[in-house]
Amino acid sequence: MTLKLTILSILTRPGLRAIVDDLGIEGPDRRKPEEMKAALRRARSVTAEVLLGYLSYEQLKEVCGEVGVETAGK
Repeated sequence: MTLKLTILSILTRPGLRAIVDDLGIEGPDRRKPEEMKAALRRARSVTAEVLLGYLSYEQLKEVCGEVGVETAGK
């Protein structure tokens, strides 16, 4: 799984809605997380680096664990 897909997989509906609204992604039903994920997955301007900026500390640790990066440290 790519980093972008890993990030999208852990985002909740409110987080997805915030990203879609902030980035001006048109089309997806904001009540349906899968539609928002699909729209963000298709958007070329939405990179993993962009998505990382929307993650909480705990979500970032979860993504790191999923991709095999050490989660301990300062």
